[in-house]
Order: sequence, then C-alpha cells, then structure tokens
Amino acid sequence: MAKYTAEQIVEIGNTARSPRDFMLKLGYKGVNGTSYKFFCKKMKSMGIDMPDFQYVEFYCLDCGKKITHEGRCAKCAGKLRRREGNNRWTGITKPKDFVRESHKMKMIRRAIFERDGYKCVECGSADKIASHHVFKSFKTLMGELIDRYGDEWYEHYEDFEPLWDLNNFKTLCPRCHKEAHARDKIL
Repeated sequence: MAKYTAEQIVEIGNTARSPRDFMLKLGYKGVNGTSYKFFCKKMKSMGIDMPDFQYVEFYCLDCGKKITHEGRCAKCAGKLRRREGNNRWTGITKPKDFVRESHKMKMIRRAIFERDGYKCVECGSADKIASHHVFKSFKTLMGELIDRYGDEWYEHYEDFEPLWDLNNFKTLCPRCHKEAHARDKIL
C-alpha cells in the first residue's frame, strides 16, 4: 500500500462505492471480507475512522435483474453477443435459433408446461424441465419448413402448423430428455 495521509484515506473512502473498491483504490490486492475487517482494525489503530459505505446496487441494463457489477447479467450479455450490430455477430442467425427464441415458441413452451403441470411426464420431477418433440423432431420439422418455403421460411414459420402442434410436445426433465434422445437415435 502506498503512503497516504489520514485525510487522503478518508477522501478515497468517500469516493469508493464499496469496501472492496476502497481497498483496491488504496492498492490492496486479493480483497475479500476478512481482509476488509483486518484493514478496518488497522486503520482504527492509526486513529482513522472508516467511511460508512453506501453500497451501490447494480441492475442489468436489459432485464433489470440485480447483479454484482455494472452492465448486463450473463444471460443478457450472451443474447447481446448474438445480435446484429455486435462485432462478433456473423450476420447469420441459424433458423433453429431464430424459431427457438421466438415469442411464439416461448408461449408454446409455457402452454406445454402448464398442460403437464410443470413436471416431467415420465418420472414426475419438476427439476429443470424442458419441452420435447414426441413424434417429429424439431430438426425434421425445421427441414420440412425450409423445404416448403425455401429462403422465405422466416415469413411463414409462425403459420407452419406442424411446428406448433401441442400434441407433438411433452415435458421432460434433463435425465428423461437425454434418454428420449438416445431412444430416438436407436430407432
């Protein structure tokens, strides 16, 4: 730690947003809760009153979820990387991703989960449920959509009834979902 006067330490403390930020501004490395308590004792022994921090709360810029840093939560940051205008975006959104992330698919998924009571229809688990295509796979249905409409598939995907047939879906937990895909490969 560099040499600071008591007044400088107090001034730095008044501009810091948190104890961690305060210690980092003073040049401390490896900051955690224990080291802050030790730091406070050390400062008090030198006759310096520690500032009373007003913790700054950060919220995701997109969804408003409370997070520990400025900017976006991990989920929204991932979505941003896939959007146009981002220098990492290739300019192509895969048809399957376009449909899977669509509002209509989210509504279908919700309807399926409500129909199945938010539980796996195979084992009854409610842990990390997912929707699964029973008779025709999502990949097959997307192939049919693109075969029928070609490059104009994105204008017609919401009207392509086989893709949205509720009888072709069921709710599964991760274990049963994995087993179902393993059975599909065997058949």
